[in-house]
Amino acid sequence: MDYGIDHELVLLSVQTKKIVLTKRFSEKEKQMLKQAEEKLNDQLSKGNFTVYKNYLSANSRFNLNGFLPAVNKNKQQQLIDSIPQGFEFSSEGNDFSSSNDLAFTYGSLKKGKTISNYMHLWRREKKGWKIAAEILRFD
Repeated sequence: MDYGIDHELVLLSVQTKKIVLTKRFSEKEKQMLKQAEEKLNDQLSKGNFTVYKNYLSANSRFNLNGFLPAVNKNKQQQLIDSIPQGFEFSSEGNDFSSSNDLAFTYGSLKKGKTISNYMHLWRREKKGWKIAAEILRFD
């Protein structure tokens, strides 16, 4: 598994064919992820947690402090229903794996003087960027 650590370009040999792995996502792919993150955060900041259905991968994991990780849709919905209202979700940064299939974004959760954080682990799937792991921490 690639954890987003920079690697040199890798040349693989499969029988007589050579496959060259590209090192980074295209700017278009990066922009698509940033737009997905912005749309998601905008809706979450408005308290529209039903938006998760558009972004969670079929095999996603949902983590909320104080709860065990949710690995199925029913448990995930229980955690989504437990998210406190009134927090502003704000992206702070991102990075992309050299394997061209994963990326992560992270940011802050603000409500008055309370500041918490989140991290989204995104996976590039056929239908676009989907959240493979959602990690929310509310203090």
